[in-house]
Amino acid sequence: NAAEGWIDVLNDKLNTKTLLSSLTSFFGTKSTNDNSEVPEVTTHWMFEAGIFDGFFFMGPTPNDVFKQYTTLTGVTPTPPLWSIAYHQCRWNYNDEDDVRGVNNGFEQHQIPVDVIWLDIEHTNGKRYFTWDTSKFPDPEKMQDDLAAYGRRMVTITDPHIKKDDGYHVYAEAKSNGYFVKTKDGSDYEGWCWP
Repeated sequence: NAAEGWIDVLNDKLNTKTLLSSLTSFFGTKSTNDNSEVPEVTTHWMFEAGIFDGFFFMGPTPNDVFKQYTTLTGVTPTPPLWSIAYHQCRWNYNDEDDVRGVNNGFEQHQIPVDVIWLDIEHTNGKRYFTWDTSKFPDPEKMQDDLAAYGRRMVTITDPHIKKDDGYHVYAEAKSNGYFVKTKDGSDYEGWCWP
């Protein structure tokens, strides 16, 4: 929940058992490692939203907790190896020849690299999802050239759109009301690139 919450856990006795014994008492069961009487635990739960979705994973082992958690959430697939390897990025590569030169430098010096990133300057006037064709006239061939070395290219896309009525992405987002709104209902305008 996107709200603040507070839970008071109260116990009448000062010499409480472990957290596990307190939790098992809370759920009306006895601790498996202690035959003595477990102190009564009371809790008070407060949340701004008034709603709390809680899940308790009782194990008993850490491995069991992990299995119980992933039964609820699913497991994260292993990411592709290239995505966790070395990524080369700088602001900015001047053009396709600059990218090829950097790639060749890695080859010449036998430095492993799996991904080369392009920053904002590869775009046409800082408009994402476009290419500056005077500097990058054949981006598909450039990417194919990198792929021949087993490398990939990532083009940066920050979470903002250039305000320009002639830019198709801006025009579509504006006409469909996709932009974040201010409290008065107008489109939120921020600042990113000069």
